[in-house]
Amino acid sequence: MDKIKIVLADDQTIVRQGLEYLLNAQSDLIVVGEAIDGEEAVDIVLKMKPDLVLMDVQMSRLTGIEVTEILVKRIPGI
Repeated sequence: MDKIKIVLADDQTIVRQGLEYLLNAQSDLIVVGEAIDGEEAVDIVLKMKPDLVLMDVQMSRLTGIEVTEILVKRIPGI
């Protein structure tokens, strides 16, 4: 069975590290990328094409809501 690929987007390092630890401990999940702000989140999601993105709503440069709007326009059927 393929693992579910996840990207984490949060401006707080401790939050990303904690989530990564918990998620990678599951046999069917793997964190494939992390972003520290909204612009980086867009880049990483477009590059890694994860199955799931866990994203903070309030980040610098672009909010999680703005990132979602961009991704919906750039990735058909998301």
